[in-house]
Amino acid sequence: MNPELNQAIDFDRVLEQIGNYASFSCSIEKILNSYPLKDRMEIQNRLDLAKEAMNLIQKGETVSFSGCIDVSQSVKKTKKKMICTPMELLEIASFLVSVKKCKEYLLKTDTILLKDLAESMDSCNSLIQSVQSKIDATGNVKNDATVKLKQLYKTLVDTRLTLNEKARFFIKKNANSLMESMSTTINGRLSVLVKNQDKNRFGGMVHASSQSGLASYVEPECF
Repeated sequence: MNPELNQAIDFDRVLEQIGNYASFSCSIEKILNSYPLKDRMEIQNRLDLAKEAMNLIQKGETVSFSGCIDVSQSVKKTKKKMICTPMELLEIASFLVSVKKCKEYLLKTDTILLKDLAESMDSCNSLIQSVQSKIDATGNVKNDATVKLKQLYKTLVDTRLTLNEKARFFIKKNANSLMESMSTTINGRLSVLVKNQDKNRFGGMVHASSQSGLASYVEPECF
């Protein structure tokens, strides 16, 4: 836009005022980067869309944009064949759910142009289902997201059970050398609190000392 004309009519300030009414970051960005239209048919189409939207508002109806967040950076990553994090995929699914709700709402109205706009929206149901079946609400990959992952998780659970059983047997057998009758995890390793005079008795690794200095956290060789 011609800088002199922009300054003369304060176009940027007008866009800022309009942008203050928008709640979605992408909408605000689009408004602030708008230019005056020149094509008469396009101008009339935009006005007709705005009129239908205003009529809905005047009837007390509103479209919910809950869950509608800016996922443009994540989408750019996918276009470049880059890997998205589970949270990024969850955000994409949340955005698509919002689009789906908006589409379903508009299709139930008595509008014409807004209905046509809704028809053009792709809900991407298969993508939503795929993401939600593999990633939980906290953004973590589910243990059964794939057959292989499910098998690995079962193996991990079985291994932990076996390790805990070994720890219980060790504690029962060597209670006189221990300061506590329970196991603990030090730096991700299952350990027991052994009296210092016996810390080298069971082989394995010494991971840390107790606060009193009278005992050490040991991962026995039999673990």
